[in-house]
Amino acid sequence: MGILDVPGYSRAQADARFQPNSLFKRRAATVRAAVGALRDPIPPVTADAPTIAHNTATNSASYAQLSAQSAQIAKLGDAGVWSVAFGRLDVKGVHAVEFDYIGSVFELQWQVGQGSTPFWVWVDGAPITATPSTIASANGYYSLFTFGSAKRRRITIYAAGNNAWRALRFPVTGVVSTPPPRIKVGFVGDSFYAGSDATYTPVMLTMANIAGRMLGANFSVQGVGGSGYVAGADTFGGTDRVARVAATNPDLIIISGSVNDDATGGASADAPSIAARATAVQAAATAAYAAYASSCPGVPIIVFGPQPTDHTQTISANRAAQNAAVRAAALAAPNVIGYVDMIGTANGTAPPAWTSGGSYAEGALVTYKGSVWRYTNNGTAGNYGAPDSAQGLRWQLVTWVYTGTGRVGSTTGDGTRDVMLYSDTIHPTTEASYSLGVRQASEILAVLDAYLLT
Repeated sequence: MGILDVPGYSRAQADARFQPNSLFKRRAATVRAAVGALRDPIPPVTADAPTIAHNTATNSASYAQLSAQSAQIAKLGDAGVWSVAFGRLDVKGVHAVEFDYIGSVFELQWQVGQGSTPFWVWVDGAPITATPSTIASANGYYSLFTFGSAKRRRITIYAAGNNAWRALRFPVTGVVSTPPPRIKVGFVGDSFYAGSDATYTPVMLTMANIAGRMLGANFSVQGVGGSGYVAGADTFGGTDRVARVAATNPDLIIISGSVNDDATGGASADAPSIAARATAVQAAATAAYAAYASSCPGVPIIVFGPQPTDHTQTISANRAAQNAAVRAAALAAPNVIGYVDMIGTANGTAPPAWTSGGSYAEGALVTYKGSVWRYTNNGTAGNYGAPDSAQGLRWQLVTWVYTGTGRVGSTTGDGTRDVMLYSDTIHPTTEASYSLGVRQASEILAVLDAYLLT
């Protein structure tokens, strides 16, 4: 477990979120019970895969039809907006339709011109391909799915981008029914959540998507590149972002980041710039949590601090100040049930650098090659070597995922950043997004468990 803060018993009597019958407690308990054990975020490819043909016209005019508005078709992710003029469900970001189906063939109708749209088909909880695919034809907007036999299957079809669902079409012998509802989780973040099919991480494989699938949730990813509590036009607590999250009626909200909130002052003005920025970030975070409390009353929030990136900025005074600012705002917010530090600098300063001549007590923190490490030696003090040396097995990595000083395109051979840090020194690769998402899902459960014990 990383550095995790859950306000404890000392606040229980004065804080409504800790009362046994509070809406926060009931919602958190519902989420925890629904999750149960975490799921494999990308299970092995199923052998029960359909063939898919994308066409410009329907395969059968005699097919029965259900509008995307129909109750039998569950909509996962973004709530979407029904277009009265065009008869379609307009949705953005990663979203899905899900339904139970008895039959061997059905057709999905999209809005015209869905070429290059990323989509990913899952059958009975397993993908039919290891990674998302795209619709090949620029004009293909009838997708025909054909299985080898007719039986009951749960069909989940994810898509990404600005897409428009129109209808599900099937032979009259087919049977469509609504799958059981899932818990709803809203993920709020920056490009670590939003991803990019053109650069570092495909949008369906970002850390939020990995964590959401592990939770078995109906998850909405409200990730916007370049945003943060104060960074960008569409901030974490901005009116539009809060409204999009509230529209999904979430049971739990996750807010993560952001590195975009780091101060950008020059060397001579760095310290005051950092302090001023941290003050602004704390105020904005406080306002953001209050905005969610108003729009999503009784919904618990779990906050993750700014992310680790390259070996310099991860342990900088800049990042540590923003980390501490977000933590302070989170732990003071009545609707935040936990704060998780992804770096190890939530107290506002980076630990001292590891030295070969020092003696370290149990639990001592150091920085080494851009990451924070904890001395863990069963209560016995000492210093048996650097964290990445053959003698350094007594050091436990605190910073999530990253070690070493390299990055993709500029490898150094001394840690995981060689393959997990994108060449821009900021973004995670697909491999890192997977690891970060798995870690985030486990920490979400850890916060829920700790909170429910208070």
